[in-house]
Amino acid sequence: MSHKHYCDVAGHEWVCTDITCECICGELMENGDHIECPIELRACPEHHRELPALSDDELSEFVGDLTSNAENLRCECGCADAHPEDVVGYCVWCSHVYVSYSPKTEAQHFLSCPGAPAELRVAAKSRLARLN
Repeated sequence: MSHKHYCDVAGHEWVCTDITCECICGELMENGDHIECPIELRACPEHHRELPALSDDELSEFVGDLTSNAENLRCECGCADAHPEDVVGYCVWCSHVYVSYSPKTEAQHFLSCPGAPAELRVAAKSRLARLN
């Protein structure tokens, strides 16, 4: 069985046939229904070699820019107390960290995320209605 990814190098969807590919939710893509999971950004085999190699300093600067922008809006759910080794994901709109991820936990967070756009909050409410 195949599944889709989005090539972040060339900007197109591509079909992955790797049976060992793991979804962001932690399950193998070949197991279960991942319709509610976000599509993963992953360079396709054709464009994989075109990714620029970043030095350690460039990578640190890039990650620092991402986290400093998100940290401007502080999440108040208590996630800041999470142990770094338990973190499995981050919100791009605020400082929230996920210690477990599912489409439902993401939607629940977006309902109260201080940085999420209004359209995202509406979509999260709709998604929660379907998931509950």
